[in-house]
Amino acid sequence: MNTHDHITMSDIIAYLNNSDIAYNCVGQITTASKFASIKQIVQNGLYFYTGNVLPAEINHSIILVNESFHIVNTHNTYIKVAKPQLTFYQLMNRYFPKEVGSISKHALISNDTAIGENVGIGDFTKIGSAI
Repeated sequence: MNTHDHITMSDIIAYLNNSDIAYNCVGQITTASKFASIKQIVQNGLYFYTGNVLPAEINHSIILVNESFHIVNTHNTYIKVAKPQLTFYQLMNRYFPKEVGSISKHALISNDTAIGENVGIGDFTKIGSAI
C-alpha cells in the first residue's frame, strides 16, 4: 500500500484480489488523489456511485459502480463490483485503519459515561451520559 498522498489502481486491484471481490475495470486512470464524495466533487478522486446517471462534473477519477452500471463517460476509470459503497468503505479502512481501543483527544465524553474495553471513539464524537 502506498502513502496517503494518492491511491493507486494497483493497490485497489491488489485489495480486491486479496479480498476475493469480483470486479471488472474499464478505463485508463491509474491514480486518485483522495477518497471523495459526490456531494463535494473533486477531480481525480476515488468515488462510489450507486445511481444510474453519474454527475457530469466527475472526471479523471476512479469510480466504484454496480455491475450493471452503463458507462457513457470514458474520462473516468470504472470498477464494477457487486457492492460499491461497501467496497469503498473497506478501501478507506485499508488506507486509514482505526486504532482499536483508542479514544480521540478531540472527542467530547460526559463524566457519567462508562466505556468498555477495546472501544474506539473517533474525532469530534460527542457522548452524553451512557454505558
